[in-house]
Amino acid sequence: MEDIRFSTQINFDINNVGYISVVRNKGFSIQFKSGKTIFSFVYVKKGKMRYAFSEKTFTATEGQVLFVPKGLPYKATYLEDDTTMKMITFDVISDDKLLFLTNPVKNDSFDFEAVFKSVTPSNMRNPVFLMSKAFELVYLMQGNNLNTPKKYLKIAPAIDEITRRYYDNNSVSYYADLCKMGESNFRRLFKEYTGKSLIDYRNSIRTFEAKKLIESGECSVQDAAFTVGFNNMSFYYEVIKKQD
Repeated sequence: MEDIRFSTQINFDINNVGYISVVRNKGFSIQFKSGKTIFSFVYVKKGKMRYAFSEKTFTATEGQVLFVPKGLPYKATYLEDDTTMKMITFDVISDDKLLFLTNPVKNDSFDFEAVFKSVTPSNMRNPVFLMSKAFELVYLMQGNNLNTPKKYLKIAPAIDEITRRYYDNNSVSYYADLCKMGESNFRRLFKEYTGKSLIDYRNSIRTFEAKKLIESGECSVQDAAFTVGFNNMSFYYEVIKKQD
C-alpha cells in the first residue's frame, strides 16, 4: 500500500498572459528603447533572429527559445525570409527575489520547444491554458540550470530593494550594507551580474517607470521624472539620451 501526498505554495503569481505569432522577412527590425512592459518567451519556429541588448547579443535559430525580461532595452532583427516567431508574454506578481527573471537567456532545450508546440489555434485564446504554459516555461527555466548562480544571490537584497523602491536616492554603500558586503566587492559583483553600475541600473528602472506614467496620461514628463526619483529635468534628459 502506498500513500503519497504533496502540498506546496507558489510564492509568485502570473497574470496578463498573451500569445503572439509573427512572420517577417529578412531585414525587418523593431527596437524597444525602454524595453517592453511585460516578460516574453520567444520561440523561433522557422528562420533566424538576432536580439541585441546593451550588454549581450543573441542569435536564435529554428527550435531555440529566448527569454526577454521586461524593462530591458533591445533591438530584434529578422535575419532570414519567412522567419516565424511565436511568443508567450506574461507579467509576474511576487515579493520573492526572482533574480533569474532579470537577465535575457537563450536556450535550445527540447522541453522549451515542446511547450510552444502544444499551443494550437484551438487553445491559443484560452487564458487558463496560456497561463499554465507560462508557469511551465518559468518552471523549466529554473530547472534547466538557468537560475541565478549562487555567488550572485549575495546581491539579491539590493536588487529587490531597488526594484521595489527605485525612487529612493540611497547611496551605493547603503545597498552594500544591505547585502552585508564591502562596497568595492559589492560594486564589482553588481556590475558583473547586471552589466551596469548600480546607479545606471536604478536609472534604467526609473526611466522605464517614468515612460509608463507618461504613456498612461497620468503625469506630465516633468511630474513623471520627479515621481520616479530624478531631482532635476536636465539630469533626466541626460539619462534618456545616454540610454538612446
